[in-house]
Amino acid sequence: MKIYSVQISKTLILIGFSLLLLFCCSGCGEQPNPGDNSEIEEKSLAPVLIPAQLSGSIVFISEQSRRMQVMVQLEDGTRIQITEDSVDHAYPHWSPDGRELIFHSHLSSSSWVISRVNPFNGESSQLTDGSTLDAGPFWSPDGNQIGFDREGDLWLMDRDGNNQEVVFSSSGMDGHADWSPRGDQIALVSDMDGNPEIYIYSLENGQLMRITDHPGGDWWPDWSPDGRQIVFKSDRDGDFDIYRINVDGTGLTQLTENEVEDGEPDWSPDGSQIAFESNRDGNFEIYTMDSDGKNLQRLTDQASHDLMPSWYPK
Repeated sequence: MKIYSVQISKTLILIGFSLLLLFCCSGCGEQPNPGDNSEIEEKSLAPVLIPAQLSGSIVFISEQSRRMQVMVQLEDGTRIQITEDSVDHAYPHWSPDGRELIFHSHLSSSSWVISRVNPFNGESSQLTDGSTLDAGPFWSPDGNQIGFDREGDLWLMDRDGNNQEVVFSSSGMDGHADWSPRGDQIALVSDMDGNPEIYIYSLENGQLMRITDHPGGDWWPDWSPDGRQIVFKSDRDGDFDIYRINVDGTGLTQLTENEVEDGEPDWSPDGSQIAFESNRDGNFEIYTMDSDGKNLQRLTDQASHDLMPSWYPK
């Protein structure tokens, strides 16, 4: 695979911005047009023996042989490894129809790519060409588009990687976003005002509304299924905890409170639970709690780190 040179404007900041989230636990040529899909790889992996019924399962990133791999854990605790290679992966998310996964992969310090995988038949597609730092992919609610971070700006593309275009850019670092259930808004993180805060961006009229305001950093927004609330992680108390807030910026509620690192929250499809990562028992594992912060349950128990959970959508 070719490795292309990249421009430095936001690049060095982006590396630290993204590696903070991924690792808080633990040749040159002519540069192609980032929107040109001509060099995207189509390939097949060995099919994974994964059941058709995945309700209640969670996909996440698991440290395997010192590499961060995509893993699915079924409701009965069975673990199924989706990727097995020599690169690190991050931000796995099921498509809304539950048939495919997207995630990003670190090919090198200057080449991160977005990939789409069908774990049922082994088919995979590299959606971005590796000439830039592309990270944090997320689906539109209809599954027709994928949003992602590209070197500090927010981009959109079709599910096949075509029609790549920037949708939001500011003077700061923008990204780590999530699409609203209605499809008309995107919650994103930006440090345009000095520190990472959560904003809601309207795809219909371009209006931007800031919903958090604190000297600490707020990250990883995730919409509730009914579109009324957002959960996120914040270090406003000195360590990362999980918070919930209404989409108009009212009703801030702290859901976890301790001296460890809790992060990367994700709502269950019915809105009754929130999955998240935590190192409260030593290394990072996946936990769930009710949407009010009660009924804490530990889902994974491994010697290595498990991170970035995302529920199966059905």
